Amino acid sequence: MEALWRDSAPVTEDAEAAAWLRSRDLDPQAVQHWDLARALPGSGPLPRWTRCAEGTWRETGHRILLRAWNTCGRFASIRARAVRLPEPAKSLAPCGFSTAGLVLADPLGVQLLAEGPPRWWRRLEVVISEGDPDFLMRASSQPEYIPEGPAHFGIVAGSWSAALASRIPDGSRVALWTHQDSAGDRYAAEIVATLSGRCKLYRKRGEAQV
Repeated sequence: MEALWRDSAPVTEDAEAAAWLRSRDLDPQAVQHWDLARALPGSGPLPRWTRCAEGTWRETGHRILLRAWNTCGRFASIRARAVRLPEPAKSLAPCGFSTAGLVLADPLGVQLLAEGPPRWWRRLEVVISEGDPDFLMRASSQPEYIPEGPAHFGIVAGSWSAALASRIPDGSRVALWTHQDSAGDRYAAEIVATLSGRCKLYRKRGEAQV
């Protein structure tokens, strides 16, 4: 998976990927700056695990790639987001691989998972967003001149676990941007159950991108 990520293009250099990001009010330059997503190569061989029942990710239009990280901050999988209509599925995981317990993360989020909170990080603010577009929106809006964070994570069904919760420092302010529906309520409840009592939790309300 690292090889596919390495061979993928910056989203600013792929017209289709950049157009999809702009259609979601996302700035391709900001997404590229934080290396949050890349564009699947438009030609050349692809790994077997990029093929689903409808064809390869290239054929189905799942061309925006996001890295998924484990609790140790290791790049463990990829999520592929559809950029064309109709969408057989909005996002796909590698065929034959489980993504349970994996999250999307920005650079500070990855550092938090891999090494714990850095000494210079005083804000202890964490943002957890549901879904690929919402994660990209909030993580890419972080000004580069404010290195203190917050740390951003993105979740989907099966992402959250007690092991991930253990990587959030005590006393952190955690903003939960899960969708205002039954699934979002369930994800929020899972997070609250693992962080309540040692972190300050805030359920944010807003218009969710799906």
